[in-house]
Amino acid sequence: MNNLIFSIDPTYFYFYFGIFSVIAIAVGVVLYFMLRKEEPSTTQYGSTVAPVSNFVPKLAAICVIIAIILYAYRDTWVHFYTASIKDDRLYLGYYLPQRIVEIPDMKNLAITSEKASLKGEKYRIRIKIADQREFVSQIMDEDSLKINLEKLANSVNTKKH
Repeated sequence: MNNLIFSIDPTYFYFYFGIFSVIAIAVGVVLYFMLRKEEPSTTQYGSTVAPVSNFVPKLAAICVIIAIILYAYRDTWVHFYTASIKDDRLYLGYYLPQRIVEIPDMKNLAITSEKASLKGEKYRIRIKIADQREFVSQIMDEDSLKINLEKLANSVNTKKH
C-alpha cells in the first residue's frame, strides 16, 4: 500500500523554468549580436581573402545560455516534490528527470525545516539520513510547510515503531 504523505504541485516550477529558458536564449542572442562584428573582418593571405570567424561571440552566447538554464534547473528540479511511504520505506519523488529515491531505513532520519535563501517567505523540508546524505524538498509557503512537516513526521514516527 502506497501512502502519499504530501505532493507539491510542479506547475509553477514548469512555468519558472520555461521563463528562465526563454530569458536565457534572449540574453544569449542579444549578447551574440552585441559582440559580433558588423561586417566579417577579412585578412589577406597572399592573394586570398579569408573571413574572420565570430567564434568568440557564439561561444560567449552559448556559455551564458547554458549558465542561466543550469541555474534555473538547479533551482527547480533538484529538489523532491512528493513523499510517500510504502512497505516501511520512505520514497521521495522528483521531476525532470522523473525518478524516485528510496530511503529504506527510517529509524535514523533527521527531519528539519529551513527558510529558503533569497526566496522571501518560502521554506524547505530537509531530510538527513544515517549515511549523512541529505534530501531537500522544493520550496513551499509557511502554512504548507507546517502541514507537510507534521504529516511527514507523524508518518515516519508511526512506521519507526
